[in-house]
Amino acid sequence: NLTARFNITDWLYRQGRVGQDFYSRDVDYNLPTGSQRQSAPPPGFVNGQYVQDLRRFREINADFLIGADKTFGNFGVSINAGGNQMYRRSDVNTELGENFFTRGLYTIGNASKVTPNYSISERQVNSLYAAAELSYNGFLYLNATVRNDWFSTLSAANRSILYPSITGSYVFTESMSNLPSWLRFGKLRLAYAEVGSDTDVSPYANNLFYGINAQQFPNPSGSFQPVGSINGSTVPNADLRPMRVKEKEIGVELTLLRNLQLELSYYHKVSSDQILQAQISDASGFLTQLINVGESENRGVEMFLGVSPVKSENFEWNSSVNATYNTSKVLSLGDDVDGTFITVGSAEFHGELRQVVGEEMAQLYGWGYLRDAQGRQVFDPNNGRPLRSEEQLAFGSALPKWWGGFTNQLIYKDLSFSFLIDFKLGHKMISGTHTNAYRHGLDKATLVGRDVGYVIGEGVNPNGEINTTQALIQPYYETIRSGRMSEQSVFNAGSWQLRQISLGYDLGKLIPNNKFITGARVNLVANNVAVLKKWVPHIHPDQNGIIADTDVGLEATGLPVTRSIGFNLNLKF
Repeated sequence: NLTARFNITDWLYRQGRVGQDFYSRDVDYNLPTGSQRQSAPPPGFVNGQYVQDLRRFREINADFLIGADKTFGNFGVSINAGGNQMYRRSDVNTELGENFFTRGLYTIGNASKVTPNYSISERQVNSLYAAAELSYNGFLYLNATVRNDWFSTLSAANRSILYPSITGSYVFTESMSNLPSWLRFGKLRLAYAEVGSDTDVSPYANNLFYGINAQQFPNPSGSFQPVGSINGSTVPNADLRPMRVKEKEIGVELTLLRNLQLELSYYHKVSSDQILQAQISDASGFLTQLINVGESENRGVEMFLGVSPVKSENFEWNSSVNATYNTSKVLSLGDDVDGTFITVGSAEFHGELRQVVGEEMAQLYGWGYLRDAQGRQVFDPNNGRPLRSEEQLAFGSALPKWWGGFTNQLIYKDLSFSFLIDFKLGHKMISGTHTNAYRHGLDKATLVGRDVGYVIGEGVNPNGEINTTQALIQPYYETIRSGRMSEQSVFNAGSWQLRQISLGYDLGKLIPNNKFITGARVNLVANNVAVLKKWVPHIHPDQNGIIADTDVGLEATGLPVTRSIGFNLNLKF
């Protein structure tokens, strides 16, 4: 990274910066001969795979800024304007070798079939922006910004978006006299802001591409040849527009009794033209379609409380609590959508994620058990197995209503100790791990009936009579798979967790006085330490099989959440 700043006068300056992030990864690996998942090789060869994978990534940011800071009596003025260019590129070069001539020799040259693949992805965002701050006598402030972005991932007609913001604040403790002595600081703020984004749409997502199909088909002469096909499963959309978020906020900040901080704010946010992948019928030749979705809103309250109960010469205790309460609602789906909902994500056999007009965002839906008008479960009179609901059921939102954390820091001389407890509450999850455990007899609920080899479900038959049919135990619990039922695997996704513990020591006193090293500190940090409370069985509450916003709440047997313990040494020069 390189930064250059030039002070033209004592109140006018110009600045330029350029920075680059880069990494390269070179990996090779093999699937040994005889692995179970591999198909039989052609005569005279041994099966197996060898892969060489080279990946390169580079992101360059370059910006310039011209600014001025000037005071005129009780007034202060700060103005700056500039621009930024972000360029990102990734290259992937892969060679796959299969079916070897010589057993145990894992090289591309030893493979009878070699499949090369090269892909490149480029993305660029050009931006111009300006900001201004006007202050009066240290207690009145007015800030305004304006920014225009141009996204290379969108079509030329739609890639530009302009968005402003304005904020006013009033530090009333600096302008009002005769305030209580316990009120040390007080500020009111009011803000309106807009933000634009392309939602990190994949480069070239608005173009249709073709490729060579891996399967070969016979031509009129009887020989086999490959054919062309559409390359991709998402319908491109050349009319995609940038999404826009408009937010209003009002808040207050207070400092009481020297050691107590309180912040409280209310916000209302409306998002329009969100870019989502809506699922469509695979009869179209595609699986999803990129569309702009109408409007949704979030509104809520953010709270912060900080206190220092003890502060002496050798010992200090700092504590803070932050919490957010948020409610959401889908206002409309826009002109591009027919109906009152769209499906934006799904997990095979156990549910889907929808955006439904008039409901909270991220609604989980899935098949459940058939019930009569009195709410009694209905069973098949012939085999005793549960019957499936006639329509998919709504299980609730996958987005938490409450989240926050509780932090404590204890400092004794040069030794410090801190920990963070956080929470997420008020949302649901469909657990694919539980579905598999249930149908394979690994969940404790499936203990019922093992002693006799059958289950008599508690409920009625379709005629309303008490169910007395014996169901063989294995088919009974496997019904949820064939019927794609999710109801038994819906859980409260909330949790309380000990997220982080940190122990540190300041080594400054142990270092001889010199001009080269001015400070040193060592820290031992543990993350994802423990789950204090959860409601979903078998898995960590943060676990999600597909890590994507469109599949939130659909857990699908992903890798467990990891606990990490780290050691770091910080030196100041």
